[in-house]
Amino acid sequence: MTTSSIKKNGLFNGGVIGFIYIVLIYLLSSLLGNGFTLNMYSIIMIAIGIVAGVIGGIVRSKFKIKEK
Repeated sequence: MTTSSIKKNGLFNGGVIGFIYIVLIYLLSSLLGNGFTLNMYSIIMIAIGIVAGVIGGIVRSKFKIKEK
C-alpha cells in the first residue's frame, strides 16, 4: 500500500505514515549516535513528524493529483 492509493482518511493515514517515518529516523540516528535517549528534543521531533504527516495526508486526500 502506498500513499498514492489512499483516497480516504488522509488525516489518520498521514499521521501513521509520519509516525512510522519519524520512528525509523529516530532509530537510525540512535543507532549511529549517542544511544536511545528520549528527551524533549526527541519528543518535539516526533510531534513535528506526525503533524507533517497529517498535513501531507490531508493535502493528498483533498487534492486530486493527476498521475501518469
